[in-house]
Amino acid sequence: MAFRTIIEPFRIHSVEPLRLTTEDERRAALASAGMNLFGLHAADVLIDLLTDSGTGAMSRDQWAAIQHGDESYAGSPSWFRFLDAVRTLFPFEHVIPTHQGRAAENILFTVIGGPGKAIPNNTHFDTTRANIEYSGAEAVDLVIPEGREPSIVHPFKGNRRWRQRCTWQVVCGAARSARSCSGVTRTGPSNLRRWTSCVWRFRGAPIRRATSTT
Repeated sequence: MAFRTIIEPFRIHSVEPLRLTTEDERRAALASAGMNLFGLHAADVLIDLLTDSGTGAMSRDQWAAIQHGDESYAGSPSWFRFLDAVRTLFPFEHVIPTHQGRAAENILFTVIGGPGKAIPNNTHFDTTRANIEYSGAEAVDLVIPEGREPSIVHPFKGNRRWRQRCTWQVVCGAARSARSCSGVTRTGPSNLRRWTSCVWRFRGAPIRRATSTT
């Protein structure tokens, strides 16, 4: 029988040692943390599945880029490279850099949130919900029932409930995929199109259907 191997097209330049823990040690660490994953010491975690943020190895070019960094208080070359990259992708005149998405959400919901407003999503991530509710707005979860049942197989468990979501007087609609806190994943394209249409029609914005000749 033929054996075929597909390798990753890169080499790892650094190795970080991990401490192998026993089952008893892991149970003791969890009990000591009150079963709160955020209370664990990272040194006691062998395989970390708490987040996918910044858990991968940095590339050779990323390490090299650190040496080109400029710590100027304002006007650094790094800033202008970042600004040019953002404006290449988005038609924004004003760009505010933040260190992480949570900080960006805090700025966003400070502007568009507030008492008496509701911001719907399929399932809000925990820190997203916290930023919304801190502003006084209500974070509304509209995920379909299948998205709340881990044992159910469904192609798009991040879909939103169509009938319920159009009854909400929304200030904006979050169109991101539901995060891992609820186990739901993708949003179907047809569901996302109907959701976008609902939000923009409510806001009185014209909708133009794009067509393709290819």
